[in-house]
Amino acid sequence: MKDGIPDSDALRRLEREAREAVEAAGDVEALERARVAFLGRKQGRLTAALRSIGALPPDQRPVIGNLINEVKGRLDTLFDGKHAELTGSGADPEPFPGDATLPGRRGWEGGRHILHRVLRDAKEIFVRMGYSIAHGPDVELDYYNFEALNFPPDHPSRDTQDTFYVNMDILLRTQT
Repeated sequence: MKDGIPDSDALRRLEREAREAVEAAGDVEALERARVAFLGRKQGRLTAALRSIGALPPDQRPVIGNLINEVKGRLDTLFDGKHAELTGSGADPEPFPGDATLPGRRGWEGGRHILHRVLRDAKEIFVRMGYSIAHGPDVELDYYNFEALNFPPDHPSRDTQDTFYVNMDILLRTQT
């Protein structure tokens, strides 16, 4: 790096130094210190190189930027692998967690409630007859329930004994 501006040789040296730091790390704390030194958000050396790209000529920015991203990807993989090695989290998990010799659990016993079975059977009958099941809101505006369907204001279905009104504009949906 000349005057803090990265070049390909400086990035190769930085990657080599990071590899050496990872190999020298004997515990998780030392590995974390090395990670912060190279990849840290505020004081990481690779992060500083990434921030100094703006000082490069416009034709060199994409080349150096791609190179920095490649180095960062390799270092991320390297740090993650060493972390897994140090913590033992990279080991294969136990194929059968728990005791495989225990007897299995019994399933739930019982069945559907009679009202749910009757409702399901009635729906199936009507669907076979050609009807379809419509889903929608149970509370509707008067406009969508009557006005938009061109029901006149004096239509019998608008009577208060045939339709349950919450207030003058909101009612329970009638038929579909």
